[in-house]
Amino acid sequence: MRDLSLPGVYFAGDAAKPPVLLLHSSQSSAGQWRALVAELAKSYAVLSVDLLGYGAAPAVTGTPESFRFEAEIPRILEALEKAQVRQPVTL
Repeated sequence: MRDLSLPGVYFAGDAAKPPVLLLHSSQSSAGQWRALVAELAKSYAVLSVDLLGYGAAPAVTGTPESFRFEAEIPRILEALEKAQVRQPVTL
């Protein structure tokens, strides 16, 4: 895994290969994808993300009721930029 210096964001594989973004289900973390990442990294650029408030990601700001997925978008876009992903991403 390559360090992107973003808490809760993990990159594996070659950025020149087709990118895949893995987002975990609630009450989990990017760790749920370990076995899948190991397999996909052979053929893809794999980015897995701890959603806000889970794993190593920053805590959610505000109340849980006020949190929306759109708050994740800036982190995901920053991760894609740091991973040097320059093509469409499979989610």
